[in-house]
Amino acid sequence: MKWEEMEEEFKLIKSTKNNPKTIKSYEKAFRKFKVYWEETHPGAPLPDPKEFTMKDMAMYTLWLKSKYQANYVEKLYSNLLQFFEFCGNPDVYRMKELRPKREKKPRVYYSLKEVRELLDLYDESSFTNLMLKTLIHIIALTGMRAFEAENLKWSQVDLRENYFTLKGKGGKWRKVIIPQPLRELLTRYKKAWDGYKSFAEAMGWSIPGGDSLFFRIDENGRPWPGTDRVFYNRIRRKAGKIGIHFNFKKFRATLIKLIHELNQPSEIAALIAGHSDIKTTIDFYHELEIEVARPIAEEVVNLILGRDNDEGRTSSHE
Repeated sequence: MKWEEMEEEFKLIKSTKNNPKTIKSYEKAFRKFKVYWEETHPGAPLPDPKEFTMKDMAMYTLWLKSKYQANYVEKLYSNLLQFFEFCGNPDVYRMKELRPKREKKPRVYYSLKEVRELLDLYDESSFTNLMLKTLIHIIALTGMRAFEAENLKWSQVDLRENYFTLKGKGGKWRKVIIPQPLRELLTRYKKAWDGYKSFAEAMGWSIPGGDSLFFRIDENGRPWPGTDRVFYNRIRRKAGKIGIHFNFKKFRATLIKLIHELNQPSEIAALIAGHSDIKTTIDFYHELEIEVARPIAEEVVNLILGRDNDEGRTSSHE
């Protein structure tokens, strides 16, 4: 079967269980490969994905490494590898051994001052300002992934029980706590959102997705689906004017760091961040530092040596 036919079948099946951003990631991997193929095999048809060899993959990997940084290479490689596996390529198991290693980037965090300045970056003087303020608050105060926040619908927001219901990476559902200050902001935003919806309906316009919290508004006030990074680019430019290098992911890292600084275990940080594997929390966001364990270590030693002043607690261990 031709590459093009297999590619369309692969994307169709993937789209049934992955979010649009993941599908775009696969499409990007296909585009990069096609650029490579045209450069190295000008005018030739795309190869049969079942017959692409480990040597072929090695050549492609070297081409990627000559143009892109290591983590991007690994992502492109992994996505293409899934395609070859889907096609039944017998060399896939050997190609897995060739997978480039990811590099751990330096972990960066916002200071509390920077977080507070970003939370105050927008006022509530207009609906658009309130929208962007709400988006920043959701990501900063919950540790939610940017794509999860940007694609939120009101049907996922429970202001009575105070949690979001999210479908995150791998199609897994989870609950995210809505802290009280965020609940108050969301209540104000919902009132403004309802007002804008009434205006849009009067103009014959519809809200993207029916009940999406966040969407692009053009110069005429008309709503449009938010394109990839549209919110990020707008916030980044405004944050740059107050001297802050903006990055959505830094909010997640900062929140996890603060959880650790409150002497809470990484299991709590992983639960809040939506990591199914605690190793992800530690390796890529923040590692619980040994000093935070000192109070517990001292308490355990005092218990062992009989120096615990809490008689009730001592008796419970005897």
